[in-house]
Amino acid sequence: MPAERTRMTSLLIFQPVNQPGAASADLRFGGLPVCSRRTPFEWPMCKECKKPLQFTAQIPVDKQLLLVFLCQNDPGMCESWDANSGANRCVFVGAHDVVAVQPPPQGETHMAQAFAGTVETVDTDYDTAREARKEQAIVGGQLGGTPAWIQGDETPVCDQCQTPMQFVAQFEEIGDANFGSAGCAYVFQSVCHGPAARVLTQC
Repeated sequence: MPAERTRMTSLLIFQPVNQPGAASADLRFGGLPVCSRRTPFEWPMCKECKKPLQFTAQIPVDKQLLLVFLCQNDPGMCESWDANSGANRCVFVGAHDVVAVQPPPQGETHMAQAFAGTVETVDTDYDTAREARKEQAIVGGQLGGTPAWIQGDETPVCDQCQTPMQFVAQFEEIGDANFGSAGCAYVFQSVCHGPAARVLTQC
């Protein structure tokens, strides 16, 4: 009987960006988000502390950008680990003719250091692949595939039909990111009633 094939993993390999404010529609972690200059953008606010959320990452998805935000105004107080708490937000924006979005003047709005991401596909599970590459590169997570949960499966469901959302990406703590001390952020999107997405953290 043939051995079961090991699943493929798309590792996110990051490099520091020298100009964190530059407008780019590529995969990015930290720095400032971008959006189409044709689309008005309102910086998302935390529903718990009422302060601006911190921009975490932007992910190209289906000719759009998925912007990920988490509350870092008082780490550990607002429930950013809960996908439905309002202490986090995912926003879809246009990916063409983009400009950098300027953050609000106050609050923990963005990480100073930005990282540009590339994808490296390997034929093994995420934890094994991350361990093998961590000495040679900044492994910042994975794109698609299967979530490597720290605690247990917390896949969010669609608000309308209660169908489990599709896994988009997992991010490790790099740079100034804080997901609860050695934690991870997990991003999901609805494939039945979109565009809609959720983010949660585990540590």
